[in-house]
Amino acid sequence: MHNLADRFANSNIFLEHVHEKGKTIVEPIKHMQIFLWYAGHTSSYADVADRFNVTVSTLFAIIGRMNQFFDSIAANVIKWPSPQQRATTKEKIFKQSGFPGVIGFIDGTHIRIDRPTENQESYCNRKHYHSVQAQIICDDYCKIIDCFIGYPGSVHDARVFQSSFIFPQLQELCQDGHLLGDSAYRRLSKKLA
Repeated sequence: MHNLADRFANSNIFLEHVHEKGKTIVEPIKHMQIFLWYAGHTSSYADVADRFNVTVSTLFAIIGRMNQFFDSIAANVIKWPSPQQRATTKEKIFKQSGFPGVIGFIDGTHIRIDRPTENQESYCNRKHYHSVQAQIICDDYCKIIDCFIGYPGSVHDARVFQSSFIFPQLQELCQDGHLLGDSAYRRLSKKLA
């Protein structure tokens, strides 16, 4: 986490915060800790602020800064593997499991949200809680190589996939490989197994 905190400390997003007059500076590592706690728990803003001894307005600013920071680095971190990386992944997965040609794994997950004020039914998933869909593609090291987030929780994984940016490019991106996914993805593309 320190490497990421160091990267954040040197970013314009944090440096602009440092130069705000009259503000107590929350250290970069504490920004990370607060954001990760907030993202990983269903606690209220007041609970998180209390846990980390910051005001709710400071917490709100920290979450905004961290979202902005992660958005700024996403394209350099979440990226499709090169032809060499795909070849290495295919070889490793075949040796480990016997599945030929696999360059990655695809699945959907739900990000729990508070009950929305509008269209509540569409955000209520099959497990009966409100969520937003996240489609994740990762490699054999569980490194995310693509993500597509935002569809309401009631939407099926197959529909999310067909609406994703990657779907029309899958043939070109996978070339002689394919993605491995569960039965929600079967027969949607020759590039899925």
